[in-house]
Parts: sequence; C-alpha cells; structure tokens
Amino acid sequence: MEPPEVLRRGAEAFNRGDFFEAHEIWEDAWAEESGQVRLFYQGIIQVAVGCCHVQRGNRTGAIHLMGRGVDKLAEVPDAYLGMDLGGFRTASAAALARIRDLDDDAMAAFPASAYPLVRWSA
Repeated sequence: MEPPEVLRRGAEAFNRGDFFEAHEIWEDAWAEESGQVRLFYQGIIQVAVGCCHVQRGNRTGAIHLMGRGVDKLAEVPDAYLGMDLGGFRTASAAALARIRDLDDDAMAAFPASAYPLVRWSA
C-alpha cells in the first residue's frame, strides 16, 4: 500500500529530526479523520511531540507524551497505511525506556540514533 502523501511528508520531517514540523503536518490529517485512522495519527503525533520534549530537555513531558502515543499505537495493526507501525512502536517504546533511565541533566546527551524512525512496510 502506498502511504498517504500527508503521512509521507510528516515522516520525512520526523526522520530528519524535525519533530515539531512532523507534528504540524500530521495534525491536519488527524483533524480530518475518525476512528482508527484518527487514533493512529494521534499516536504518532504524540510520539513526535515526545521527541520534541527530548530535544528541549523536558524529560517529564517526553515521558508523558511518548507513553501516551505508544499506548495509542498498541491499538493499531503492525502494518498501517503503508507504515511499519510495529517497528515504529517498538523503537518508540525503546526510546521511552531509555528516556526513563536518564535523569533531567542527561537529556542533552540523548543520542540522535536513539530516536525512532518511520519506515515503510514491505
């Protein structure tokens, strides 16, 4: 399945570390959707905002938003709208666990390689 253009554009921003931009792009799609598609967008938006909080050194905000996003994404199939959502969910949960292990002062040292990436299903 070919991913929707809005999902692809948001993923490009997300994967280059522009999490706020990804959130902005996906928010437009979220507002127009309903049901499981809306839940999906809400989940990936919350992960993106959680990543923004990491970049800004806000550990509490990162834990809260990423956790909510991961929980929502647990209700969506592993392959969704062309996205490897299972892999994204696993990587997001791993990033969340890593954030929980850090103290507030160590947030600046969170490596770029530890952020989840959007990948497409085969």
